[in-house]
Amino acid sequence: MRNYPDELDFVGLVGHVCQQSMPEDYKQEWGKPWRAEVLPMIPESFTTKKIDRTLDLYNMIVNKIKNGHYDYLICGTDAGREGELIFKMFYKDAKLKLPVKRFWASDTTAETVEKALNNLIDNSSPEIQNLEKAAFLRSEFDWLLGMNLSRSVTLKSNVYIPVGRVMTPTLGIVVERELAIRNFVPENFWEIEGLFEGYKGMWIHAETGERRIDKLETAEAVIGRISDAKKAKVLSMDTSRKTSYAPGPFSLMQLQIEGSRRYGYTASEVLDIAQSLYEKHKLLTYPRTSSSFLPKSLGATITKHLEPLQYVPELANYAKEVLADPALIKQVMGKKSYVNDAKVTDHHGIIVTNVVPNLSILSEAELRIYMLVAKRLMGMFLPPLLTDVTTLMTGVNNEKFVTRGKIIVDEGYTVLYPKSNKQKDDDDDDDSVLPNVKEGDEVNVEGINILTRKTTPPKRFDDASLLSAMFNAGNLVEEEELKNVMKKTEGLGTEATRATIIEKLVSLKMMERQKKIIIPSDFGIAIIQHLNGRDVVSPVLTAEWETKLLAVQNGEYSADVFRKEMEDYITQNTSDVLANMGALSGFTTNSGGGKKTDGSYDNSEKEVLGKCPKCGGSVIEGKTYYLCENYKNPCTVIIGKEYFKAKVTKTDVKTMLKGNVSKPKKLTYGSGKTSESALKINPDGKLMAEWMN
Repeated sequence: MRNYPDELDFVGLVGHVCQQSMPEDYKQEWGKPWRAEVLPMIPESFTTKKIDRTLDLYNMIVNKIKNGHYDYLICGTDAGREGELIFKMFYKDAKLKLPVKRFWASDTTAETVEKALNNLIDNSSPEIQNLEKAAFLRSEFDWLLGMNLSRSVTLKSNVYIPVGRVMTPTLGIVVERELAIRNFVPENFWEIEGLFEGYKGMWIHAETGERRIDKLETAEAVIGRISDAKKAKVLSMDTSRKTSYAPGPFSLMQLQIEGSRRYGYTASEVLDIAQSLYEKHKLLTYPRTSSSFLPKSLGATITKHLEPLQYVPELANYAKEVLADPALIKQVMGKKSYVNDAKVTDHHGIIVTNVVPNLSILSEAELRIYMLVAKRLMGMFLPPLLTDVTTLMTGVNNEKFVTRGKIIVDEGYTVLYPKSNKQKDDDDDDDSVLPNVKEGDEVNVEGINILTRKTTPPKRFDDASLLSAMFNAGNLVEEEELKNVMKKTEGLGTEATRATIIEKLVSLKMMERQKKIIIPSDFGIAIIQHLNGRDVVSPVLTAEWETKLLAVQNGEYSADVFRKEMEDYITQNTSDVLANMGALSGFTTNSGGGKKTDGSYDNSEKEVLGKCPKCGGSVIEGKTYYLCENYKNPCTVIIGKEYFKAKVTKTDVKTMLKGNVSKPKKLTYGSGKTSESALKINPDGKLMAEWMN
């Protein structure tokens, strides 16, 4: 950097290179087989261990630091709790002693980077020390809860049941919805439709404005008062103009929801596609962001992000017009609805980079996701959607009927989207054709009808609605203070982990996908019922502990007090499970994905397909997945038997585990369109198309 006085050297950690130690790393008796008498397991002090897949990188960085004669280190990980944990776990595990300064920036524009480098925060500052404490405490609490409750619940249930602070409440949300659907009893209600001269209207209650009538006799009484009417009077006809501005940039969750709704992609698929566009093609900014806002500093360089859109045929004309109007660009970048430093978290909202895209080399899925992001950015600089919304009120013998309609005055930014994809208003009557009448006119009454309706059950979740439910989990919390904390911390999980949680629940056979729909399995329902209302099922658990973590992070709560409360909570809840929980009848070990009650997979009669690329264990075939024998203990390698609807055979897995690619597969996306690609397994054990990094 121009003004930075020291010579800098850079190296990347590529995420976590260390993790919490496993129970057996502390004490031999905490390993297999699992035993109730050693619970709860509470280490005197937590330790970390190196992650096998990144061991070479870890050693390279440590050697570089120890032999490089550096004066100090700069921590440049994400500006947040998880970023702090990634660096500090590595720093402490490697027993480094060099002074540390903190680079703190929410975006990577040159101006912001230079400013952050010239204003490094000392590691000893209270805000960094408190952030570090909160980061480690959250990691340790998740370890204590997951390890102790998973083992105690499994041992008492005689079925492998992993328990997690985010995973279990997410399952609870899906189970609660499913039970509501199964127990739903439809009820009749009634509406009254009036047919007038050239249009229709719906009866509304004069005081409440409600259309729904809960008793048939009430509807019949209304009919009795107006059945002989021949004329009606136009009581009012009000028109108002509605201005709808384009939405701002996507957060990851918003992009996952849009990708799911438009194209049927799972949350995990959207993340993979966005990651490929970010890493491989350099076409998107950092995708794992929870923010949908841009920083003010980006205003100086936003044109560099708009310029590539001149080479996207669908957007070229709009981009050229916008780029020719610097005043418009400045005006838009001054809007708080799009640009707000206070609402930029670790990273700003997802936008296109300054790289001109070669659309011909993108897969269909990559092109779709790129265009979603590009249109969001382009739409910000286009006019708003203007609609005239008219409400016509008709009177019949002192009873009121309402008719609504709308006319699009200016399509505005919605010209970027096909008509079929434009979102309709919730009101079914908004598209009614309105008559040429005015207030005071008399019109003929051509008929009055009672319409019988039935209540409908809630909808089952898909990826989009489940992501939204996890994000809005605070709505399930009654206490206002905890509800606000959940809103502030954005519910269950993070932008980067929610998709993983959903996939994990599916892989553990607690949930299953039926096309786009996600439903709990009988096993998943039984688990939630078996846990019998324990707070690990409720989002309240996250809200309560997140309240304390935020207080620690803000320097308002003692880390030592938090740790003592954490240990007491784990001791109490583990003891409660061991004392009061019984066996879960009707399910075998295979109900939980084939694991034994000590957490390992029962592979005594399974064919070994090859060595796990991550931990070196044996990869075996399960009922619906191929997986490492050490899956979740602690390995994470699990491979689906389908990839974008293409079958993945044992032969394919054997081939890929040897470092080769499979035969070309026909991949079918949510839209029904297809492409062809060989598959491979990367060093993390993740299945992907050959073209992906």
